[in-house]
Amino acid sequence: MLMNDRFFKENFEKTAKLTKREREIIGLLSQGMSNNEIAAFSYTSIHTVHKHRQHIKEKLGTQSFYDLLQFTEVFDLTNKENNT
Repeated sequence: MLMNDRFFKENFEKTAKLTKREREIIGLLSQGMSNNEIAAFSYTSIHTVHKHRQHIKEKLGTQSFYDLLQFTEVFDLTNKENNT
């Protein structure tokens, strides 16, 4: 719990920079959806999904899927409200 609090405080500003669409993409990724599935679900091209993922990685400074999942857990980015 303390590690999550620390992570939250250290990364709040990074997460606040994410757009609504980027939050949606993170939520869908955390649910196990592939890039192709996300593109179909969000009515965008696969290229657009790749660009969103690239921007997410840059904004959050993540290098791995595990790092991304940590953000989804601590900042509740899997919340249904983020995916609408």
